Amino acid sequence: MQNILNSKRILMVGDSLDHDILGGFTAGWDTLLVKCCIHASEFGNNNDAVILKKIINQKNVSHLHVL
Repeated sequence: MQNILNSKRILMVGDSLDHDILGGFTAGWDTLLVKCCIHASEFGNNNDAVILKKIINQKNVSHLHVL
């Protein structure tokens, strides 16, 4: 299926690092993590940049954007 899709134009949007974001990353797609829902408590009122860096290091995900 990836041969059919142009991976440079795909953005995986999701609220789960372990499913949506990891799946998109594994497929070679850019990813966008929605801060609400599953990981809302991790972000809370904290500095998003610090939390995001921690998540990227923990999950080894480099193609991650946060909304």
